[in-house]
Amino acid sequence: MTGEKRKKLEVFGATLLGFAEACKDLNIVAGSTAGELVSGVEVNKWYPFKRLRDIEATVIEAYKNAGPILEKAGAEMMLTWYNLGPGKEIINTGVDFLRFQSGSQGYASVVKGPEDLVGSFELVELDENKG
Repeated sequence: MTGEKRKKLEVFGATLLGFAEACKDLNIVAGSTAGELVSGVEVNKWYPFKRLRDIEATVIEAYKNAGPILEKAGAEMMLTWYNLGPGKEIINTGVDFLRFQSGSQGYASVVKGPEDLVGSFELVELDENKG
């Protein structure tokens, strides 16, 4: 990946704030460091993706098995996106959420940049009749 391409990869402020908030709420050792890393971040603005990687690094460095912690942080990031970011304007039901996720719309709402760096995923099947 070229440095120029990497510079174009950005993350939504709600994602950064959600991760830092999860670190504090879960009493993660890296909580204070994560808070410092999001100082001045606004929920509805875009920031270099490197800022998210820096917060992740504080958790990975502090814990031998960081996977479960990163998973909980991810859930908090989604809640922050929903409650403080644009989520409530877009999502009204669980099915709305699933539809929004198809075609990577959800991910694209928090990460933007060159397509080969951002990646994508798609909802394979949504059978509303089966619940």
